[in-house]
Amino acid sequence: MKYKVLHHLNIAAERLHTERFAYVSSAEEQALTVTLARSQQIIQVGAHESVLDALLVKGIKLESDCCVGECGQCAVKVTAGTVDHRDQVLSDQDKKAGLMCICVSRALSAAITIDI
Repeated sequence: MKYKVLHHLNIAAERLHTERFAYVSSAEEQALTVTLARSQQIIQVGAHESVLDALLVKGIKLESDCCVGECGQCAVKVTAGTVDHRDQVLSDQDKKAGLMCICVSRALSAAITIDI
């Protein structure tokens, strides 16, 4: 998409410089428990593991793409618990609606329930 805009503006793509910054977990991270609302399955997420990774390891098929909180593909609805939003894509309205990008965001509470 951005390259189409550059072409339209007569700007050579090689003049574009991009950087991607990703969240790096700190030593203070805590493990958390994720409950899947539909199946009532309980998943333990390690202190230095993303919710997305923990679910994928358990064989739960989910949509994801960037894994750095920029695309929103992995956003799921949180029905219980408090989210620590670390993504760059969800709007304030999305966050108020209970969405969470599980590739980078974590919980401020010890447990969350997500609608999958």
